[in-house]
Amino acid sequence: MASFSKRSASALFKKNDDALPFFSIHPKTKIGAILRILFCAFMVLAIVITLVANSTGITPAKYWDWFLLVYLVPALIVLALIVVALFKRLKTPAGRILVGILAGFVLMLAISLTSTMMALSPLMNVASVGTSAPSPDIRLRFDNGEYKQNIVLMRMYAIPDEYITGESKDASGENERLYPLRHSAYLFSAVGADGEACRAEGEILVRADAKYEIKLDWPDENTARFYPEAEPAGAAEGEIVIRFAGEGVAAADAGGKFVRTFTNSLGTHSVSLYQKDSYTVEYVNVYNLSQDALKRIYIAYPSIGFQLLKMKTRVEGQITVEPYGSLEPINIQDMGNRVLRIFPGEGSYGASGEIVIYLDEQVELNREKADGAEQNENDEV
Repeated sequence: MASFSKRSASALFKKNDDALPFFSIHPKTKIGAILRILFCAFMVLAIVITLVANSTGITPAKYWDWFLLVYLVPALIVLALIVVALFKRLKTPAGRILVGILAGFVLMLAISLTSTMMALSPLMNVASVGTSAPSPDIRLRFDNGEYKQNIVLMRMYAIPDEYITGESKDASGENERLYPLRHSAYLFSAVGADGEACRAEGEILVRADAKYEIKLDWPDENTARFYPEAEPAGAAEGEIVIRFAGEGVAAADAGGKFVRTFTNSLGTHSVSLYQKDSYTVEYVNVYNLSQDALKRIYIAYPSIGFQLLKMKTRVEGQITVEPYGSLEPINIQDMGNRVLRIFPGEGSYGASGEIVIYLDEQVELNREKADGAEQNENDEV
């Protein structure tokens, strides 16, 4: 029995002289040949794209987003070759089922890990080098009647300027930097109902994801006090005190969405509660930031069908959007001589800078210019 098991194990990966040289341990099957061809074709395609990008400047807009596929696709093809090899050599149904289960588990793990890495890649790059790789974010179409041009704005995330120093140490032994992260919240205020004169003091702030209740207490006939009760603890803060005795100020409403009107037990005074959207701020390390909490840097390139960037075109400047800022609308100005100026519109906030594109001028090292812009940003940080 032992001798038979040893011979079976040795035959499992016995070289097949009839198979193609690449992965010669693989049985001679059509699927094996197809996988080997796909492997070679993918690697040739990746090399060609890189060579064309370096020589002509024509680069896929999602070049950096797809970069992890250079590792994932070959790894999955190699895994498939190994699985097929084992599946063809194992004769028992139980062995084949076991191989299929293990292969499915490894495949799911690889896809999950890769998708997580792709989602976290910008944040990991920001934490390590200060900025993320460029990714297509905004597509603009310019047409002045004389010529048309498609433009892609490439977004890079960057570390926010605002931070506080925490108590814990980072990997370098320095105090860890903590950056502001906003959480959606509700801001409550109150006034006398129907414009009744009163003095209103304070406000209540409650995180939107908390379980809460705004309670009312009348200490006396002329005083109303609102206060929150919320779970978890610390998810709400503040209070509102309304005083009707003495001089007061009449107000139609407190701004925001009307919630409810409350009247004291004697029916002499009423108060109205209002709610509007707001936020609270928590300071966290860079790995816990959301994308909205990061600064954004935009560079732009003319493109072919919004898919291929003309990266050798002369482009100057960048647009910076502060955390939680907005870059909408975006203006394009024709400067003449096929020169375009891109800058934030009046509705934008937290956005500054401009980008000038010289459509008929080229530079030799435009990719290095983009890297230089990132390096300058790191120096500022």
